[in-house]
Amino acid sequence: EELMIAVKPPEDFDVYEHFGWLFGACLDSLGPLAPEGYQFKPRVLDFYKLFSAKRYVDICFLLLGLRFFCASFLYTYLKRIPTFVAGALYVRVFICSFDENIWVIGRVVRGLSLLAERTTDWDRNNVWVGCPEDGSPSAIQLLPDTAADIVALCTSFVGLCFISSLSAAISFSYGTCRLKSHFALAVACPVGLLGGCAARLVDWGAEGLFERTAQLTVEIALRPLLRTLFNYFFAVVLAKFLYRTLETTDELVQPKLLLMSLKLGAQARAAMTPC
Repeated sequence: EELMIAVKPPEDFDVYEHFGWLFGACLDSLGPLAPEGYQFKPRVLDFYKLFSAKRYVDICFLLLGLRFFCASFLYTYLKRIPTFVAGALYVRVFICSFDENIWVIGRVVRGLSLLAERTTDWDRNNVWVGCPEDGSPSAIQLLPDTAADIVALCTSFVGLCFISSLSAAISFSYGTCRLKSHFALAVACPVGLLGGCAARLVDWGAEGLFERTAQLTVEIALRPLLRTLFNYFFAVVLAKFLYRTLETTDELVQPKLLLMSLKLGAQARAAMTPC
């Protein structure tokens, strides 16, 4: 019942009327910096009214208020960090995926890169979150780039023919002939092996021309594309992890801050009530 006293809507408070034009304008300009949740502003108003009425504040009540104000203010701004980091991860992937010399996109990349360098300590050669120009991966690129390189190394002319034959056989047996999945797979595996063997014979007859062509295509087109996709997916996973961590933290912290605010408001109104 005591906590329900603090739930009533806050009264309008004109800072210009109470503190004058100059000091009121200063306080009004600081208003957007105050947290919007946890009834932060009503609790500040309770403190001011209590001190104006009694000219003193109990030390226990003061310590509780300081704990609430510091905790809510700090948590409100700390919870913005995951959102900023998630956005920075997406921007980093965009900057590192395109060259600055591209006609239209290059200008956007150059502008974003310059903005990131001016506002943070980031640069392309940063060993932790950069994308070094010498081709060596930074710490954040190590896992997605390694995965992309493994996939690219597994891509050969024979492997591509095997996968193509296997996919076509599965599509025909499962989609057209309506075989069950295990029967379709049993039929498709020999077809894929035959496709791979035929591709090896054709490449042997062409003295490795198709294999060299496939590897050149992988190096020029497939490997950069895989690195971009894997870096993007890695950034998405990190961003989802940050958002999920924030949601879990909210479930733990917000009820405690709100309960502290309600207790503080109830104690303030009880202290201002005449005995």
